[in-house]
Amino acid sequence: MLSVTVLEPSRAPLAEWLEKLSGEEQTRAARFKFEADRAAFIATHGLLRAALLERGVEPQFAFGPHGKPRLVSGAVHFNVSHCRELIAVAISDREVGVDVEPIAARHLTDDVAKRVFGPRELEDLFALEGEARLERFFTRWVLKESWVKATGIGIHDALPSFELEIGAGDARVISGEAESWRFAWWTPMANVKLALCVDGDGPVRVEPTVWTP
Repeated sequence: MLSVTVLEPSRAPLAEWLEKLSGEEQTRAARFKFEADRAAFIATHGLLRAALLERGVEPQFAFGPHGKPRLVSGAVHFNVSHCRELIAVAISDREVGVDVEPIAARHLTDDVAKRVFGPRELEDLFALEGEARLERFFTRWVLKESWVKATGIGIHDALPSFELEIGAGDARVISGEAESWRFAWWTPMANVKLALCVDGDGPVRVEPTVWTP
């Protein structure tokens, strides 16, 4: 079992899903300063519940190692990610991580790249210019973030410990400590990157589907 469900926050039934959130989640939602961020939070947690219930899985949550959320039942693994433009929910019978990121040129700096990419990744990045460099930076960034989300470990110390070679919609580990993980990536809407990381052998054979009620 492996699925990736996506939804634009503006298309979510926010009032309905807000009522279904736990008291703690409702409190967290109320703390957001900006309505767009509040809507993305409600839509993310609502979509997760909807996706789990569609598969007959009761959405009761606990926290595993490193604080990563998990199901009390352990029936499946899941991961969520959101930005203001898009929400993604991944569900799998194996450990899984998903990440969505808006492409923003202000985040592309040499200092950031050197902090999170390895030597061969930097060589690949700096061989490109302009939009091509921006595209490659965020593709690699979102792929590595999906691994962080899958493992639940902190971002700052781990990302340079492995390097990825990026293909057309996928990526493979070429050095480091992430050999058991498989990767896929997409550009589901303009200026947004989406990546998936799954533990185990074989290619990632899944395409994101848009949630419909």
